[in-house]
Amino acid sequence: MATEKQIWNQIQSTKKYQKITSSMKMVSAAKLKGDEGRRATAIAFNTWADALNGPPKLLSRVPLSRNCPKRC
Repeated sequence: MATEKQIWNQIQSTKKYQKITSSMKMVSAAKLKGDEGRRATAIAFNTWADALNGPPKLLSRVPLSRNCPKRC
């Protein structure tokens, strides 16, 4: 059977893990909020770009020229 000290240590350890988990959740929520903001901006930009240029068109693959310099 566990002693009082071992039980107390286990409780303290659990509290520390709860704090770490809570912090990770806060960081995740902040990242999600930033991503949602960037997504809203991108949607607005894409709507504007579609109105300006029309819907996007797929380009066929174009082979690279052999005469291309090292840094194309």
